[in-house]
Amino acid sequence: MIMYKKRSFILLPLLLVFLASCGEDPRIITEPSISFDKIIENKSSFDLILKSSLGLGVDSVLIGSGEEFIIEEVSTIGIIGGFDTDYCDLIEIGDLTIEVESSDSILVTLDPYQIDNWQATILQDYGGGAGVGECRLVIGDEDIE
Repeated sequence: MIMYKKRSFILLPLLLVFLASCGEDPRIITEPSISFDKIIENKSSFDLILKSSLGLGVDSVLIGSGEEFIIEEVSTIGIIGGFDTDYCDLIEIGDLTIEVESSDSILVTLDPYQIDNWQATILQDYGGGAGVGECRLVIGDEDIE
């Protein structure tokens, strides 16, 4: 019986080493990921219509005055500390036009393809480079003639 107890003391450290080695391989390095939405916000007094050749899931979307619409949800490898308007491109959206509803004479002058018109904001930083952000294009009355 005493011999059995000594054996269990020897087996216990071996069992702990074995269990510890069953976890994830510490040599595997995972890249941090960031996720963000591309949002068009309508702060104008007009209702707007978004039209796209691809990417929105429908041919057109109505964005009422004071409303916003997420045109794309993105998850990618990257570091949230480097998140800026370079992430706000519209490559996956295709040809995007923004029009004033029920008017051929009133035009939206803000170009959604001009990166400087977008605002990139970090919403959450999870550490290690991972996080959540958003790209936002705000359209106001000053952007409509």
